[in-house]
Amino acid sequence: MDFINILKDVVSEQAVTLITEGQSWSSTKISSPLKNSGRCNNYHQYRSYYHNGSGGYHDACDTPTSVGTALFAPHDGDFSESSSSSCGNGITIKGIDGDGKKLHSGFCHLRSREVPQSGKVKKGDLIGFTGGKSNEPGAGNSSGPHLHWTFKVNGTKTNPYTY
Repeated sequence: MDFINILKDVVSEQAVTLITEGQSWSSTKISSPLKNSGRCNNYHQYRSYYHNGSGGYHDACDTPTSVGTALFAPHDGDFSESSSSSCGNGITIKGIDGDGKKLHSGFCHLRSREVPQSGKVKKGDLIGFTGGKSNEPGAGNSSGPHLHWTFKVNGTKTNPYTY
């Protein structure tokens, strides 16, 4: 019996260590837009952009996904569609958290969007499906399937995995 309790404590400590040291999901204020939250890659890394050779900081999370993965609203808010040559099919959600902070989530490289008739979403509502194959319509400037998530709190870009 003591062995099982010790093992439970070790497993709990390891789980906490993995969450605090990596970019794994740890937010309690918003939810992951993916059923399997994956990992936040490339946040605030300088990189050259292949489409025009310029560079800059990538203040967004790129989470590898399979094409067609369901995407859910991470927080309540007003839903709008967005599109550009770099983002492709995109979604923007603007809302306010329980502390009165303004939240902004922007998603890019989507295969399709599930537009609510009311223009409003609740946390956990289905909002779209990931795409991202570089030759697929709606992928924008993407080198492969992933979810690109730009997240802002009161206008400041923030890593959503740690908010």
